[in-house]
Amino acid sequence: MHVSLALGATEIEDDCPRKSVGCERTFQTESDKSFLFLKLEEIAEDLAEEMSSGSLCGRCIHLKYKTDEFQVRTKSKTLNKYIYNFDDIFHYASQMLQEELPLKLRLMGIRMTTLENINDVNSKGIRKFFKPVWSCKDVIDLSMVPDEVIKNSPEEILICSSIETVDEKVPIIEIIDDAPIRKKRSLKSYFKAK
Repeated sequence: MHVSLALGATEIEDDCPRKSVGCERTFQTESDKSFLFLKLEEIAEDLAEEMSSGSLCGRCIHLKYKTDEFQVRTKSKTLNKYIYNFDDIFHYASQMLQEELPLKLRLMGIRMTTLENINDVNSKGIRKFFKPVWSCKDVIDLSMVPDEVIKNSPEEILICSSIETVDEKVPIIEIIDDAPIRKKRSLKSYFKAK
């Protein structure tokens, strides 16, 4: 049966990293703004699910649409951060759609490019330079933690205080009491001083 359908038994593994992820929908010609944004929301949800299942995030978002006259157009925006969740995808895609309205559309799609693995992007941030000071087991009594750390890193403190026993270390910045406190200056005052 496989021979008659020209199906081979060879398995091929894909070694190339994925270059883009996208979703699009075709529908009856529509110009209603609320319908278009509802459809865009559905597409953004599907794209966010696909990106999270592949552990991907992207920096360049593309909005593709086809008008009632079958003209295909694409708008692109390169972001200064990697995104992968529904809220961010829908936010940027809806901004691009809003700039193009009013339109009569029959197809819409969102595509993400400049892809990276979420874990690789998270490990490239500034937090990789911090060394762990306390383990979560050590931070049981919050009176041991300096007020500056609680103010600057409340999410780490909350994680540690809510977990009873965890062996991994949580990065918390060690505050040096002797460090001089610098006043914040505006850009204008900075250049006046020079």
